[in-house]
Amino acid sequence: MDRKLPKELLAKQETERRQTIEKVLRAINDLKSEECRLNIKNLMVYSGLSRSVFAKPHVRTVLEHHGVIISRNNVSKKGKSERNSKNEEYEYGGVD
Repeated sequence: MDRKLPKELLAKQETERRQTIEKVLRAINDLKSEECRLNIKNLMVYSGLSRSVFAKPHVRTVLEHHGVIISRNNVSKKGKSERNSKNEEYEYGGVD
């Protein structure tokens, strides 16, 4: 039996996704304009979102597009160990 979610719930979820993406984009732009480091920790402060939000697929796509994190799909195990610490910092949110 295949259950479908109500249209209202799907619409609400999509609206919340868009609002989250807007908050993340606004935080990215604010950090860039203030010449601050782009990392998860700073994005959390500027956006008011929790760390778990930045692991969601729709948010990760935005972060990858803006170079905040590196796509895990584009990094081989060998390549990961050879990356410099700066890239690793972006992937894991960095430490200030």
